[in-house]
Amino acid sequence: STGSPALTALVNPTGDLLALQTAAGLAFYDLALPAPLGVFTATQLSEMQWSPDGQWLALVFPGTTGNAVALWGRTTNRVQVLADMVEAGH
Repeated sequence: STGSPALTALVNPTGDLLALQTAAGLAFYDLALPAPLGVFTATQLSEMQWSPDGQWLALVFPGTTGNAVALWGRTTNRVQVLADMVEAGH
């Protein structure tokens, strides 16, 4: 289909943080504040999942040679890429 990609929103288990995927990237919000905490520029996230305590968000997105795995931390307010996995050859 054509047009703008669908938005994906995921509230953390404690209900105070929101991850919102847009065409510009992934924005992180503290729902008590009006402005985003930060934006991660990966625009093609394939998966995201909050940790049970709501402090970490795991992300899977296309990397340089395959899928990359990263974590966003509430206290650090940073995305740390943990692995850039090599796609298996055919």
